Order: sequence, then C-alpha cells, then structure tokens
Amino acid sequence: MIASKKLTLQLTPLLDLLLIVIFAQYMEVREQQVSVASQTESAVVERDAALAELMALQERAVKLQQAKEFAEAQSRMAQSALNMQKDQIEELNFQIDRTLNQARVLGELVVSMFNIPPEEVDRILAETKPAGGAAVSADVEKIRSQIQEFSSESAGEMIRHLLSYEQIRKRVDVWELHLAAGTQWTISNGERTHTFSVPFDQNEDFDANRFLAEVFAWYRSLPQPKSRVILLVTYDRSTRSYLIREAREAIPELLERMEKDSSGRSNFEFTELGFRLD
Repeated sequence: MIASKKLTLQLTPLLDLLLIVIFAQYMEVREQQVSVASQTESAVVERDAALAELMALQERAVKLQQAKEFAEAQSRMAQSALNMQKDQIEELNFQIDRTLNQARVLGELVVSMFNIPPEEVDRILAETKPAGGAAVSADVEKIRSQIQEFSSESAGEMIRHLLSYEQIRKRVDVWELHLAAGTQWTISNGERTHTFSVPFDQNEDFDANRFLAEVFAWYRSLPQPKSRVILLVTYDRSTRSYLIREAREAIPELLERMEKDSSGRSNFEFTELGFRLD
C-alpha cells in the first residue's frame, strides 16, 4: 500500500508537465494558424491588387495598340493625301506652264497682227474717217503711234495690254450702234441686240423722236448697266451723210435721257468710230 501511494504522487507532476507541453504546443499551432491565415489574407489582397493592376495594364495595352493602329492609319491617310496633293500640284504646274505657253503664243500672234505696213494704216484710217467731219490729225497720229508700238512689243507686254483691257471691260459697258446701208439701225450690248428700220416722218425726213423712242425702249429692257457706258457709233459707207448728221445730233439727247432714267447710277457717253470695215 505504501508503494502504491508513492507512485501516484510521482505521476501527478509528470501529468502536469505533459499538459503544459501539450498546451504550449497547442498555443504554438494556434499562433501559427493565425499567422498563416493572416498571411493568406494578405496574399489574397495582394493577389487581387496585382490582378487589378494586371487588368489595368492589359486595358492600357489594348488602348495603346488601338492608338498605334489609329496613328498608323492616320499616317497612311496623310501620306496618301500628301501624294494626292503632290500629284495635284504637279498637274496644276503643268496646266500653268501650258496656259503660259498658250498665252505667249497668243501674245506673239496679236503682236504679229499689228505688223501692218504704214500705207495700209493710212488707207484704213482714211476709210474709217467720219462722214461730215474731218479726222483730227492728232488722233490719227496717235493711232499710228500705237499700232507701231504694239507691233514692236514683246508677247508679255501685249498680254498685259489685253488683260488690262479685259479688266476695263469688266467695269465698263460697251454698246455698239450701227447704221447699215442707211436702212436699218442695230444696237447691241454684246448679249442683247435690237434691229429697227430707220424712222422717217411724213416728209421723208429723219424722225429723231421715233429713233430716240426705239433705242430708249431697248435700253429699258436691259438690266442695270455698269457705272459707265460707252456707245460706239458706226455706219456703212453707203449711208447718206444727212442721216449720220441727224443721228449725231440726236444721240446726246438719248444719252442724257438714259442717264436721267438711271438716277445718275450710270454715266453715258458716245464715240463715233466712222465707217465699219467688214
């Protein structure tokens, strides 16, 4: 009995020690589990963050790829447009060169047209001398001088003369009034032409009032003329001189009436060129 009691007393401390060791191991395992859980949770958070960053990088990469493809497409389009513009510029340069060559040929042709012998110039001026009046020698000499000047000009100078004349025509209306064979008047502004018989009264005299009425009615059918209108008057060589004289006296009244009708917006004047050469 005594031996048994000693054994019991000796086992109790061992059991306590064993329990302490087991509890310590349990606590260590528990701490390890908590640490592992914490590390696992941190790893999950880091994984999610890395995954989100990866998705953002992939999305950015897609956008960059799209931007690259768009830039390449724009570059190709720009290059195509540049090539097209280059072709257009080359075509325009070709057209300009061809136009300049044509203008130069035209200028040379016009210059050659003024290579008229002096005696031929005198004959033409004599034939166009206004009936019933003497040609002004200063005007005749000026025409001779201009013809001689034109005949010696370069093609470029002649082209400038023609272009200047065209600019004047854009700002000035030029009308033509022609008496054909003493029987018909024809008036034209280049777009509209009116022809009417020479009016005579009961005494077979020139009827200036009917003449004025015919031309004025034609004028009223036109759009508003430009600020300046020049009326060029010509007639056939067979026209009787008294008809030319009567018309010459009536035209100033006609121009005054048209100018008054335009309320001063247009200024009218006339120049008698004499006989028309066919």
